[in-house]
Amino acid sequence: MKGWMIVTSPGVEAGDSTPWYASFWEFCARYCENRFGRDWYLSPEQSLLLHAENTVIPTQLIVYSRKGTNNTLALLFGTSLYDLKHKQRPPLADSAVKGGLRLFVPAAALTKVPEDFFVRHPVEVQVALAAIKDPSEVLARLLEGGHSAVAGRLAGAFRRVG
Repeated sequence: MKGWMIVTSPGVEAGDSTPWYASFWEFCARYCENRFGRDWYLSPEQSLLLHAENTVIPTQLIVYSRKGTNNTLALLFGTSLYDLKHKQRPPLADSAVKGGLRLFVPAAALTKVPEDFFVRHPVEVQVALAAIKDPSEVLARLLEGGHSAVAGRLAGAFRRVG
């Protein structure tokens, strides 16, 4: 990609992916700030994973922005960034910045992730649920959108984790 570089140790051999994976999150934060300003945030799924401290580098990072163009930007070592055009920013109460990355807060992300996320990432969901100190954080978001199926799923998840 023109204009971007990653600083590496002089001893790194050509083709070594370590510097890329070590700097991936910082690169994405800086790239998105440069391209979208403050008008971007990571998908609810990726937000929950990062809130649960799961920093595994995804094959494709999905970034929501009003300035998005619904295009995939191929990055190094088979990774990519997909900028999804999203008409509105989340309310301020639904967003947070962590490590330079703009994320949905756990309560908001839990109401937006698909059902299969709970099956694919049970540990991360449990960590996110444990971070919710007041059920009204989730309840208000559910009532705003009339999300009865999501409410049932979250009620079951909260029951399961106690």
